[in-house]
Amino acid sequence: MKRRKFIKITLASGSTFLIPSCSNFAQRMISSNNWTYLSDVSLSPRDFGARLVENLFIPKSKKKYGKGRNARKYSNLAEIFPKGMYDLSELNANSLIMTDENYYTRTEKPNLLNLDNLTHIKISGLIDNPGKMPIKSIVSASTSQGVTMMECAGNDKFAGFRLMSAANWDGVSIEEFLQTNLLGFTNLKSPTHVLISGFDKSSESGYNFLGVQSTAGASWIFDIKDLIKQNAFLATKMNGKPLSPDRGFPCRLVVPGWYGCASIKWVNEMHFFNAHELTKTTAQMKEFSDRTHQTGVPELLTDYKNPVIDFAATPAKIEKWQKPNGTIIYRIMGLMWGGDIKNPDLRINISKENESIVSSDIVQSKTRSNILSWQHWWYWWEPKDNGRFQISLNLENSKELSRRIDRNYYQVSVKI
Repeated sequence: MKRRKFIKITLASGSTFLIPSCSNFAQRMISSNNWTYLSDVSLSPRDFGARLVENLFIPKSKKKYGKGRNARKYSNLAEIFPKGMYDLSELNANSLIMTDENYYTRTEKPNLLNLDNLTHIKISGLIDNPGKMPIKSIVSASTSQGVTMMECAGNDKFAGFRLMSAANWDGVSIEEFLQTNLLGFTNLKSPTHVLISGFDKSSESGYNFLGVQSTAGASWIFDIKDLIKQNAFLATKMNGKPLSPDRGFPCRLVVPGWYGCASIKWVNEMHFFNAHELTKTTAQMKEFSDRTHQTGVPELLTDYKNPVIDFAATPAKIEKWQKPNGTIIYRIMGLMWGGDIKNPDLRINISKENESIVSSDIVQSKTRSNILSWQHWWYWWEPKDNGRFQISLNLENSKELSRRIDRNYYQVSVKI
């Protein structure tokens, strides 16, 4: 039987047809009635030191730890995948979202912030009549902004790559916000940039387990054209509910496609101005220089590159299955995000003790229907022996920027 006819008959039969890779694996015919889901298998950081930190310092529950600017709560990436669900083609970006309970936290509500007093945003700079805008005006004008994912720039192996989440947001786009008749504030005088600041006074700044303390001051300078290009918005709701205190209630900035450090929470001031060659960066921009791929610590705005999230991918969950003949097979599921590519040539690599077990095998995935959020991928794997394996992804045949996965930044391990 010719291959095309074979595939056509296979698909018509209702079975799931899998071509796992360009490796020596044979094409597989799989029926959801024939295989048995057994259990989930834990993923862990790739090296012993990171696993030790995770076991000693990071709580297994969804509770926060740390205080103030160094408060953290890690999301559970595996929870967005239905347990034992067979047909992953039914999932899409709009269904891969998280509850407030599971959404990551990087900096909790400042203990000196009285939310009852945060009722206005100070509007200053190149504007006819500087003053204060009621946040309730933004709330009343809010509409759906769709599903967007956010990643902390410090989303590293010590965090288990769990400082990222996705949600469905409501708010007012920056483009709409600048239409002066909409919210009733006075005319801008054609500024090029805006400094957006948030409340950041806390007596509980604290240190993390590495002895590092976050810098005080939450503000970022944006080219207004960049905010519009990124579909940035002032958010007031997440998943249909008002923002919780740790999410930035009553109003926060969300800049899709940029690291979370630029998405200012508890917004209380917007200063419009024209930047020039001597305009300096803010303390927050300097603090996150190394984590946003800057060259050194830029003092000047002209030397600061936008904190864009490159195309990235990581495993998020592994399931253990059993075939009718007793053979054990594993389904590796993961997420891809960032960049602009809709149909990436994403490959998986698996190694053990520095020996390659799987090299650049193609993973299965769907077209990224929403590049502002993440999309899932999956791969079936039959290990030949036991032990600890390292899993990473790479992007083939693309000019897409992918600096982190190019150096196996998101590599994880699993013990079989």
